[in-house]
Amino acid sequence: MCIINVQVNKDRTMQFNFTWHLVSFTGPKPNRYVYGRMVSLSLVDDSGNRYPALYNSGKEQDRDENKDGVDTTSGWYLFPTPVKWAQYFTLYNDYVKNASIPYISFISQ
Repeated sequence: MCIINVQVNKDRTMQFNFTWHLVSFTGPKPNRYVYGRMVSLSLVDDSGNRYPALYNSGKEQDRDENKDGVDTTSGWYLFPTPVKWAQYFTLYNDYVKNASIPYISFISQ
């Protein structure tokens, strides 16, 4: 999983744009449909406030074939406006209950 960029809108909602890459896999056919449904990520700030996604890009067809060596799918999540004092965010994968990308911060002016 890779964050491509984050767009902070005028109302301070945040759109996280992602790609997911399957580079190699030797087991049974992998299942990334949880990401294809785009329902499994949330943000938590440094005070413990949780931000579930408001909207997402929806399901993208993902066959997990990996015929060319890389299988990629992409999508986005729109998160609500955080509390004013939030400085750091952790992206959580709610499906497997772990921190996916910690210490995300934005420079404010």
